[in-house]
Amino acid sequence: IHTFHSFCVGVIKGYSDYFPIARDSESLADLEKFEILEKIIADNSLEVIKPMNAPLHYLKEIMSGISSLKREGVTPERLTEILNQEETELLALQDQLKVGEWGLKQRNLFKQQELLEVYRWYQAALIQRQRYDYDDMIMLVVEAFQSNELLLRVHQEKLQYLLVDEYQDTNPAQYEVIKLLGAMHENVCVVGDDAQS
Repeated sequence: IHTFHSFCVGVIKGYSDYFPIARDSESLADLEKFEILEKIIADNSLEVIKPMNAPLHYLKEIMSGISSLKREGVTPERLTEILNQEETELLALQDQLKVGEWGLKQRNLFKQQELLEVYRWYQAALIQRQRYDYDDMIMLVVEAFQSNELLLRVHQEKLQYLLVDEYQDTNPAQYEVIKLLGAMHENVCVVGDDAQS
């Protein structure tokens, strides 16, 4: 019996040679995450998400945004693709929107592009420190399962039946773990409350 995170930590610790982090690497505490992001914001030139009069004004939103992206399984590379598509769509609408509406949409896109830069720098800082954060646990395992068939097969053979409780709370990254593990035997049962989904 595991939570998604405890299962993923077990995979990371038990098969550390499949992961780009040190064998004895530990998950970041929230305070460490806060300190890393605070330093990134302080050390880099950002226009929209670093207001001049309050440079750390958006720090909590940045932390939450990166965490949400990871829970959704959105890597910096995937976010780049999404934002490029949004920029193309916004440019196509330029002549159809009022000046104020266009300006707000453009500013929001700039915010997202700066969040992408912070997300990249944050991931680079984690790699440099050989650490990972709470949300990385699942993404690291998904990436390892997708790129290492042997690692995936070992876990598929070990876990022939899967039961997921509170399924309505499963996010896309967690769903990917279940999908990968269950692909071999297709013995997956989920229990959830549709009124909460």
